[in-house]
Amino acid sequence: MEDQKDYREFLSKDSVTLPPSFTTNSQDNNEEQLDIGWVFSVLRRRAAIIIFIAIIIIGSLGTAIILLGRRKAPLYQGYFKLLAEPISAEAQVDRLAISSETLAKNVHFKKDTIDYDSLVRFLKSEQIMRPIIEEMNSKNDYIAYDIVIKNLYITRIMVEDAKPVPIGTKIIDVHYNDENSDRVEFLINKLSLAYLEYSGYERLVTVKNGIKFIEEQLPGLEERANNIKKQIQDVRQRYNVIDPELNTPGLYRQKQLLEEKRLNLETKIANIKVVKANIEKHLDEGNATTVLADRTSAYKILIEQLNNVEGRIAQKSSLLREDSPMIRTLRQQEANLRSLLFAEAQKIMKNIDAELEGLEEEYKVIVTAENILEQQLQELPIAARLYSELQTELKVVNQTLNEFRAKREDFNLKAAQQEVPWNIIEGPGLRRDASGNLKPVGKDNTKRMLALIVVLGSLLSMGSGFLIEVIIQVFHTPKEIQVTTKLSLLGVIPLAKELRRQTIQAKPQKHLMVLGSLSSKVTNFSNLVDTDSKLKLTYSPLVLEAFRSLYTNISLLNHDSSLKSLAISSAMKGDGKSTIAINLAQIAASVGQRVLLVDANLRSPQIHLQLGLPNLEGFSDAISTDIGLNDAIQRSPENENLFILTAGQVPPDPIKLLSSQKRKYLMDQFNAFFDLVIYDTPPLVDLADASLITAHVDGTILVVAIEKTDRSMLTKAIEGLKISDASVLGVVTNFNKR
Repeated sequence: MEDQKDYREFLSKDSVTLPPSFTTNSQDNNEEQLDIGWVFSVLRRRAAIIIFIAIIIIGSLGTAIILLGRRKAPLYQGYFKLLAEPISAEAQVDRLAISSETLAKNVHFKKDTIDYDSLVRFLKSEQIMRPIIEEMNSKNDYIAYDIVIKNLYITRIMVEDAKPVPIGTKIIDVHYNDENSDRVEFLINKLSLAYLEYSGYERLVTVKNGIKFIEEQLPGLEERANNIKKQIQDVRQRYNVIDPELNTPGLYRQKQLLEEKRLNLETKIANIKVVKANIEKHLDEGNATTVLADRTSAYKILIEQLNNVEGRIAQKSSLLREDSPMIRTLRQQEANLRSLLFAEAQKIMKNIDAELEGLEEEYKVIVTAENILEQQLQELPIAARLYSELQTELKVVNQTLNEFRAKREDFNLKAAQQEVPWNIIEGPGLRRDASGNLKPVGKDNTKRMLALIVVLGSLLSMGSGFLIEVIIQVFHTPKEIQVTTKLSLLGVIPLAKELRRQTIQAKPQKHLMVLGSLSSKVTNFSNLVDTDSKLKLTYSPLVLEAFRSLYTNISLLNHDSSLKSLAISSAMKGDGKSTIAINLAQIAASVGQRVLLVDANLRSPQIHLQLGLPNLEGFSDAISTDIGLNDAIQRSPENENLFILTAGQVPPDPIKLLSSQKRKYLMDQFNAFFDLVIYDTPPLVDLADASLITAHVDGTILVVAIEKTDRSMLTKAIEGLKISDASVLGVVTNFNKR
């Protein structure tokens, strides 16, 4: 009963959720980095296909390169070098003065006065090249325009050893390669003359372009300056300020004065309200004399008269009756004086109300003025920013206008001056050796191309290997499984031929012996199996140690609490979960635990086949019928602590059977009668059977087969376990080849 109570308490705990292995661990950040070990493992696995593809690519392309290299005709090169910019300081100043590119606002200023990239493209343009090529074709064999352009090289000579980056010189190198030396000589001479002719009028074109550019820019700049001035005027009118920076101190002084006035008025209003309250109190009590006591001397005379009358009344009251003529007269005088005093007090009250109303109106005016001033102060930073930006922009525009106007005058002055033309400093001519003979210049690139092909072929073959690795969605190493699932790796079971079944079948009826009452916690199981039946599994030391390590790791997972039940499952069929369950049960039984191995795979049971046990009655029969557990549970002849409950007859609807309350009751009974219950479940993917079992055990272990289990199936299985709120302890890799 205590075991059943513990079982119910275990199921009721909110903490029975997925273990931390389902959560992201900070130590798993190696997913974001390239796993070098994985790369090398892929190269080892796919070495054969990589080498095969590399041989095909390198062999075919290398052969083609060698054959093409032997057929290649010699090339001759014509060349010349020209100085594109003047070197003297005076010429440099003139060049800078007429450089129109420096005028554009959005153009970056460069040290070079010539855009060499654009110049090189222009020198190879159709405008210069086509007339020369047409003339050359009329005197030599025809050659296409595109081929000439392809073989013409125009580059700027660079100072390669300059730091930190190479510096460009003012020299342009021009050379042309062709198999026909006459064509090379003709073209290179014509090009040198054409380039010098171009340099003759390049300066004039530059000056005219500069003047044209300025004339185009001036109207826009002037209009822009006028627009900015208008915007400045709008800011002044909108915010009622001339200069926000100058107006700020005055506005803050006004704010301070208004605040002082408001505070004074608040004090006055408060005092008057106190006086008014006192007067109202005295008037309500009919005591007008107190109200008028502190007023003018005229009120004091009335108060003295009232006091005299009251004194006389007091004197006469002791001598005369109340209805005597004298007493009546004195009472009438007293009433008249009191009425007069009350009327005067009412006048004072009205004066106080008028004064209070005036102060409150003044207070409202001041508060309104403060609000308006506060709004102006809040808008003042915006006005100041707009005003400052517009002033800065206006300053820049005016400065640009002045510079453009000055530059226009300078251009008009420079327009008549003569530009220094480009100079040919070397050539034109053809490359020759020391003897004066034409020297072929074509480099033998065969070796370099072969080296490139080797590198390219290697990369392509390795890429093919990795592509195959990605297409084949299986796991190759336990580490891959651990990284993919983010679950604890509980055990690595090697692929061993010696891990085999050695089962001697016996007659089924001899295996079904009568058991004692289960309430005695299975104390009379000794005669459960016939001694003629033998169950024996042989192991190598490596395999045996792997299962022992698995059992140890599982035990250490729950060292603080008892682990009563386990579900052994897998994503796919054939991953070896039944073998894992059998051997894990045997290891647990060998250390003294009473272990029950339950075949919960009601669709395709395997336990009885691997152990050579009869399957006449089992788990399904215990759920669907009233059969006693002592008639279904069998005991291992090899280990008295190991008990097996086969699947039994295959039911028509396993889901309905596993969803019953009887199944839950039986699982509770198993937990109470045995130290450890191990369930061999069906595969997780596409079947709900396993989820019904894993949701009611203390922990689930996933079996993943190396080189077999599909990655997507495993991911789908883990998602299903998350949905069923199963407690996954970790994974066990099977069929490991190392």
